[in-house]
Amino acid sequence: MLSVIFSWNNFLFSLVLTDSTTLTLPVALYQFMAYAGVDWAGLMAAAAVMSAPIILFALFAQRYVVSGLTAGATKG
Repeated sequence: MLSVIFSWNNFLFSLVLTDSTTLTLPVALYQFMAYAGVDWAGLMAAAAVMSAPIILFALFAQRYVVSGLTAGATKG
């Protein structure tokens, strides 16, 4: 529950203190929502583009993270 509060605070902080030239990614995704409706196609495309580098980095770095964790788990 605490992580949800921290995430909301980070979003709100970015929403209040940034302008249209310096948006963070969650605030930029929020711009796809309006009073009249939600541009679901644009929102989903932007979310996929936003999360793709993170997923690719995690897939490539997984080997090194696992090897580091197993190397630290051995005693000698």
